[in-house]
Amino acid sequence: MTRRELLIASALLVSALTGCPVEGGGKDGGGGDYAKIVGGDGVFSPDYVRLAEGAAEGSFIITPYVNDVESPAIKAFSESFNKKFSTDPDAWAALTYDAVGTMAKAIETSMGDGNPERKAVRDALAAMSDAESGYNGVTGVTYFDENGDCKKPAIIAEVKQGKLVKAALQLSEGKSDATAAAVEGGQAAAGEPIVIGVAGPFTGQLQKFGEMIKNGATLKMEELNANGGIKGRPIQIKWGDDEGNNSKAANVANDFSADPALVGVVGHFNSTCSLAAKPVYKNAGIPAISPGSTNVKVCEGSDFYFRNLYRDDFQGYIIADFVAEKLKNKKVVVFYDNDDYGTGLKNFFVERAKAKGLEVLETIEYNRESTTDYTPLVTKAKFKLPEVIFVAGLYNEAALIAKACKKAGITN
Repeated sequence: MTRRELLIASALLVSALTGCPVEGGGKDGGGGDYAKIVGGDGVFSPDYVRLAEGAAEGSFIITPYVNDVESPAIKAFSESFNKKFSTDPDAWAALTYDAVGTMAKAIETSMGDGNPERKAVRDALAAMSDAESGYNGVTGVTYFDENGDCKKPAIIAEVKQGKLVKAALQLSEGKSDATAAAVEGGQAAAGEPIVIGVAGPFTGQLQKFGEMIKNGATLKMEELNANGGIKGRPIQIKWGDDEGNNSKAANVANDFSADPALVGVVGHFNSTCSLAAKPVYKNAGIPAISPGSTNVKVCEGSDFYFRNLYRDDFQGYIIADFVAEKLKNKKVVVFYDNDDYGTGLKNFFVERAKAKGLEVLETIEYNRESTTDYTPLVTKAKFKLPEVIFVAGLYNEAALIAKACKKAGITN
């Protein structure tokens, strides 16, 4: 008897004893003995693999970036990052690295021979409206539409032998167009610094994301300063720790806004933090580029907020297409974090999944700050007999869900 047949027999027994109906597939559900775990880009982290302790193996995760050594630009960036920080960069390090580069280009373009001005920097960012005028970085070309949104490709990564690698299965949107040139040596910057704020969760539950953000920003700042900075002036970063909390993000935004020397912001990471900080930056006239916020509302209603990655509607659709067209599975249970990111991504995935003929058996809500035991939620999913478990949340909770799924026999 296969593992899936054992699950079905167990589910039928529970159904007979409790009267609860069994949903999902037939003998093998059309998808083999085990379900697959698929994650949104918040799951993309080496710490997901580490914390899941083997249960992450075989997971598929959408991401705006992988360390693709086929690209000379990515290879050079990855080697420089690893040499300095003794670890490989993740997507958030790469996006922050590029966001600092994008902000520096806008400052240089706008400042002329005088001091940079916030409104002029904002206008220079808005003028990056196509691939030719955009910033060419390791995550592709950054340019913005009229709302401040950025259209970049998505890549499907796979956990293979304990590492996050580019999956063999890809949709056509998964191509990387990164062609940035390697940084060459030059004259170091001197003079009065140009101040950029960088905001993220540098402490607290999400500090692993914050570490990558800080490292990506630091590396780009040091490379630029070693090569003359911005018109001979060095870049100086002012750090703002929002701890992944919306009220603290607003405090960081107010602190940045009160600093007359600060001309632009790279941040915030969490969508809920960007949404809290956005009106503060708008009122102060400070341009900001988020390297991580994907909620569709992040850039709405402000001429000063930009992002350098895709939105949740795009990634939710891509994930559903991947499940339907590449994994060729039909039956899905969705776990989602009840915040702006998780709820938004869940909604777009479900919308597209239904349009693609997938059967969403259940959507299961959790709260990363209060849910501590995922076993009851996974047990609920188990008797739906899913072929795919989709997680719209962050890596720590995804790892707990993956471990619980493996223990319950849903995944291998």
